[in-house]
Amino acid sequence: MTITLQKTTEIAFSKMHGLGNDFVIIDATQHDLSIHNLPIAKWADRHRGIGFDQLLILTCSKKADIACDIFNADGSIAEQCGNGMRCVARFAYENQLVSNKKMTIETKAGIVQAELRDDGLVEVDMGSPKLMPGWLDIPLKKTIRVFALSMGNPHAIVWVDSIDTYPVAEMGRAISKH
Repeated sequence: MTITLQKTTEIAFSKMHGLGNDFVIIDATQHDLSIHNLPIAKWADRHRGIGFDQLLILTCSKKADIACDIFNADGSIAEQCGNGMRCVARFAYENQLVSNKKMTIETKAGIVQAELRDDGLVEVDMGSPKLMPGWLDIPLKKTIRVFALSMGNPHAIVWVDSIDTYPVAEMGRAISKH
């Protein structure tokens, strides 16, 4: 598949998913791609664009087997994504960007190790989480108490009595925008 930038430039891409997250992957290892001019939010639109959670742009690395820049659907930079790195590993191996089933991938959060296993699954070692000390109180409509940690990107953990009755989508959006 290709997308067109301006009237003369086409960019090949692949679309992949990992455990419910979907990604567009662009191989920029052989050509320069001006990341700053990409209409990421327009491409990410599920009704008028390609539709994706994150854009993964592969480039060459001096520190690892391959590098990956990660962009959220709104165009903001993400440091890490475990499911995305699983897709990157499969894409890089199947497209012969790396020659080994065990590889290293450079991200903004550091280098992660990935392996294409014999059972067809892809395993990624994201390292240990970085824990924020203690609980944080986030003032929203009501104060929400969260435990924060990072796996290269921030996560907020909220303890609830029942995930079935808690307004997960609403609170998730509110916490992520705080």
